[in-house]
Amino acid sequence: MRIWYQSDASIGFDPLWESYEGSLKKHIDEIKLLSTVVDLHGVDHKSSEIKQQDEQFSHQQIVNNALEAQRNRYDVFAVGCTLDPGRSEIRGLIDIPSAFIGESSMVHACALGRKVSIVARTGEVIPKFKENIRSYGLHQNISEIGHLSCTLDQLALGFKNPKPVIDKFLRESQKLIQKGAEVLIPGCGVLNILLAENRVNRIDHVVILDTTAVLIKTAEFLGSLRK
Repeated sequence: MRIWYQSDASIGFDPLWESYEGSLKKHIDEIKLLSTVVDLHGVDHKSSEIKQQDEQFSHQQIVNNALEAQRNRYDVFAVGCTLDPGRSEIRGLIDIPSAFIGESSMVHACALGRKVSIVARTGEVIPKFKENIRSYGLHQNISEIGHLSCTLDQLALGFKNPKPVIDKFLRESQKLIQKGAEVLIPGCGVLNILLAENRVNRIDHVVILDTTAVLIKTAEFLGSLRK
């Protein structure tokens, strides 16, 4: 089985993301079946000259790459950005299965606990998370969303110095646990790999979901069903 893994980070385009790319590849290799091939692809954010257009610009690249994955006969297109960019467009455009890290992780987390919370990278993305949660019909299980106030560059640099990011995550997680969270979802694919690499997978009785693992297993499942 061949899976196109689509990141929203500039892996393959910006040297800043080389450490993340190496950690992501290593983690996926530990998760996937031996017969599964996962190819990593990023987004060229530097091609957009106007910063305000970056989100829409990368969104369009992801949709275009979904079509490219289908043309190249991949079995599944998997998106590793927890905001699930291009979800509705992609599912309407391609015939191969598509898996999204936010959707699959939220659904799985609700099977693990009655109250699920998300720790987002920044407060700016919280409205999009709330929109997705309502769209997925999970608003009764997922209500509280915390955030770290981290830039993507700070997360990328965190692979060389992870403690500041992990400390922020633990502090924000404790606030959500005090409000009753039973499962925590890292609200960024990059953050998830940083936590997984440093074996941050539980706070007392509360599970920190490995969203990358959920995405890869969902993609393999969807690919197997199609065959």
